[in-house]
Amino acid sequence: MCLCVYAVCFAMGIWTCISIHILSIVAGAIQIVLAMIVLIFEVPVCCQFFQLTRPISQFSDRVSSMQRAFIFSGLAIIPVALYFTVSTVIGCGLVFSVGVIYGLMALGKK
Repeated sequence: MCLCVYAVCFAMGIWTCISIHILSIVAGAIQIVLAMIVLIFEVPVCCQFFQLTRPISQFSDRVSSMQRAFIFSGLAIIPVALYFTVSTVIGCGLVFSVGVIYGLMALGKK
């Protein structure tokens, strides 16, 4: 599931970057970085051979579900707030929904 979220967020970030508006380019770049963060947090096996990603993947092992929910949900709002288009809503909406799922997992069964 998270590889699909990564791929869609990355593709929509590239699609958003193809513009002449500076806010569109910035929002697309942030969305691409967000896709990389999702990949490093969710599938650290993909990036285990890069020295730069090791501290981030070790940090992601210590993070609880509620903290992941806040990280993903908070970071997904930024590109949509900068440049509100269909591509930013689709790409960041998937990341936001992953954050919501982590929040629901942290609440537990009631």
